[in-house]
Amino acid sequence: MVESKQRIFTAVGFMSGTSIDGVDVALIKTDGERVLSTGPYHHLEYDAPFVEAVKMCLNTKQHDTPAIRMVEAKLTAYHIQAFKEFVEKHDLNVNEIDCLGFHGHTIDHRPDEGVTLQIGDGRLLAKQTGVDVVYNFRVADVKEGGQGAPLVPIYHQALLNEKNIDQATAILNIGGVANITYLPAKNNPDNEIIAFDTGPGNALINDVVHFEIAQPYDKDGKIAKTGTADQKWLKRFMQHDYFKKSYPKSLDRNDFSKLPDELKHLSFEDKVASLSEATIQSIVKAVNDLPTPIANLYICGGGRHNKYFLSRLRDELACNVFDSDFLGLNGDMLEAEAFGFFAVRQILEKPITFPLTTGAQKAAICGEYVSVNVDDKKKLETSRIA
Repeated sequence: MVESKQRIFTAVGFMSGTSIDGVDVALIKTDGERVLSTGPYHHLEYDAPFVEAVKMCLNTKQHDTPAIRMVEAKLTAYHIQAFKEFVEKHDLNVNEIDCLGFHGHTIDHRPDEGVTLQIGDGRLLAKQTGVDVVYNFRVADVKEGGQGAPLVPIYHQALLNEKNIDQATAILNIGGVANITYLPAKNNPDNEIIAFDTGPGNALINDVVHFEIAQPYDKDGKIAKTGTADQKWLKRFMQHDYFKKSYPKSLDRNDFSKLPDELKHLSFEDKVASLSEATIQSIVKAVNDLPTPIANLYICGGGRHNKYFLSRLRDELACNVFDSDFLGLNGDMLEAEAFGFFAVRQILEKPITFPLTTGAQKAAICGEYVSVNVDDKKKLETSRIA
């Protein structure tokens, strides 16, 4: 563990999210409080058979099966490959990288039952890369009674602290599931960040588009724009028990997985329009449920590329709605950056989750630390020279 709080770390974060499209890799320089610089970046796409293999593992209650062990091994191999490509692409010196933040991939998330599982072999990743690894971030929060999600709010706060934004603001991440971080005005005496999952994001729309026309997603929201949302179905959707819960709260990718079956009577375009509007209306409700009105909403994640989403949110919300790129942020890589940030905070024994972001009983220091074996590191260096 590192004693000096002023030390600047060079960390690399990995993210494999609910969209199951691949591994995001990002470099960050931080002291665990401030974000001093970010980038470069890399993305390694999963092949189609692996995506299907991961989907077969989702929501399993059996955590140690041959199928899961095989998927975990392949997932770790993807991360090792992504790291090697990242280092070579940007001509980085591995010896100057202090740690890796490894999210793994969530395949079972039942925090109300005290269960969350992110597969991924942190020890193998450390051995094969020659860099210390922090992984398994969500378990400590769940043990404290938290939802184990969302984790990124403390990173959102660090980013906006660098931007000197005084007004109440929120950052919305639209991934497979959507989540929001509320950052109060600087003069707010409570000044506590709040976070929760708002509802479905891209995952259900992507699944329907892929099933119907073999495309990965609704590019720019063009399909949704040509359809008509089923308003009666939307009214029933917004009566779901999840929206009656108070925050903090979290979702699993498949918590709304039955929704497409309820829309079988609709045309393809109307299905996509209805699911898109479900995402929009759940976000609108979340923003309206925040403790104070916000001046600005910044959108990150894959959903920020959906022009229809942004247009509808601007129609529905009283605040300004911006792509997070407006702040000079990389909206596609914020979560990967965040896990590099979290790795440093774990090493410095700083918490990443809090009662109002996950519902934990107290702030939690999250993640397991794996130190590279000195002999293994020497072997790796020798093989690189050879």
